[in-house]
Amino acid sequence: MKKELKTALKLVKKAGMKVTNQRQDIISYLIDHQDHYVSITDIDKHMRQKYANMSYQTVYRNLQEFEDAHLVEQRPLAGGKFVKYQCDFNNLDHYHFICQICGRVIELKEMSADYFQDQVTGCKILKQQVEITGICDRCLAKQALVN
Repeated sequence: MKKELKTALKLVKKAGMKVTNQRQDIISYLIDHQDHYVSITDIDKHMRQKYANMSYQTVYRNLQEFEDAHLVEQRPLAGGKFVKYQCDFNNLDHYHFICQICGRVIELKEMSADYFQDQVTGCKILKQQVEITGICDRCLAKQALVN
C-alpha cells in the first residue's frame, strides 16, 4: 500500500469515517491523479466501473466528507466541480497555478501571511486561498507545435 494512501486512511479514521473499499478506491484514484483537478463526473465513471450499483450521490457525498476532513481540495472549474488530493496536509493554506487547458496543478511557494494581512488592516484573516490560472509550459509547447 502506498504511503500516501496509508496517510489518507489514517485521516479518514481520525475524521470518524469508516474505511470502506469504495472510499479507499476513490482516494487511490485521486492519488494517481494528484497533479490535476479531476471532475467529479470522471471519478463517478471510474467508480461505476468497479461498483456498478454505486450512485453519483454516494461519490459526491464521500468527496464532500473528504473535503471536510481536508483530504481533498474542491474547486469550481469549467462549469463543474473538480477535486484533487490534498498536496500538503501540514499547510492547508497554500497556492496553486492551474492550467486552464489541461487542468495541471503546480504547487507554488508559500507567501507570508503578512503579505495579505498588511492589505486588510483591522481585519483578521482566517484562511488564505489563492489560485493563479493560465496555460502551463506543456500546453504552450503543444500550441507552438500547432502554429
